[in-house]
Amino acid sequence: MNLLSDKAWFLIGLQKRLSTQIILDQFFSFDRIKKISDSLTGYLDNLYLFDISIHPTCHVVISIGSSDYCKAVGMGVGWDLEKAIFSSLRECWQSVSHKIPSHQSHIRPAILKQLESVDPPEIEHIYLKNFEEISSKQLIEKYNYLFGDEVITEIEVKKNRPSHQENLTVLKNISEDLSIELLICYIPSILDDLPGSVIKIIGKGAFPHIKADELNPHLYTINGINKLNDNEIPNRGVMVPFA
Repeated sequence: MNLLSDKAWFLIGLQKRLSTQIILDQFFSFDRIKKISDSLTGYLDNLYLFDISIHPTCHVVISIGSSDYCKAVGMGVGWDLEKAIFSSLRECWQSVSHKIPSHQSHIRPAILKQLESVDPPEIEHIYLKNFEEISSKQLIEKYNYLFGDEVITEIEVKKNRPSHQENLTVLKNISEDLSIELLICYIPSILDDLPGSVIKIIGKGAFPHIKADELNPHLYTINGINKLNDNEIPNRGVMVPFA
C-alpha cells in the first residue's frame, strides 16, 4: 500500500493536478474520524482533505492543516475511503500533538513561538528542512493546485480488504495499470530461527525517491509520465513540502 501513497502524492505534485476535495464533516458518522478531527481542531484552524488516488482500487488521501503556529501534512492509504481518511488524519495528528494548541496562541505569542522552534537535527533531514522553512500560509499556497470544483460528500460502500492470497494479484493488476514492473526482493535475516520471511516490493518504473530537484520524471513509466512534455509537468524540480 505504501508503494502507492508517496508515488501518488509525488505524481500529483509534479503535474499540479486538480484533486477531489473531501468534505470532512460528511464522514463524522465514523466515530474514529470524528474523534481525531475534534482533536486536530485544537491545533489547526484550517484542515483540508483531498483524494489524490491514481488507481480506483485503493484510495490515497492527503490532509493539509494550518494555524498561526502549527502546520501539518498527513498521508493515508486504504482499500476504502474511510480508512484512507483516518490514516491521513492520524499522520497529521502525529506532527502537531506535541505543539501548542491554537486556541492558546494569544497568550504571550512570542514565548509560544519560541517554544515551537525546532532544533536542527544532527543529520540534516532534507524533507523536514524544506517543510520547516515555510510558513503555514505558504504551505496552503504551495498546495493550491489541489483545489477544484469536485468534492466528495457521500460515504461509499466499504470495500473488503484483499486476503493474503489475493494481495499479490491485486498489486500486480494495479502495477500493470500504472505501467510499473513489480520486483519482489527476499531479504535474508541475520537472526537464526526467525519465524517467517522478510520481503520488499519495489516498483520498477516508479520514482525511487521524492527529492524533486534530483529527479528526471521522463526516466520513469509510472502512469505514463515519461510520455508527457515539459509543459505537462509544471512542478518539475520543485520540492513539494512534506515532513
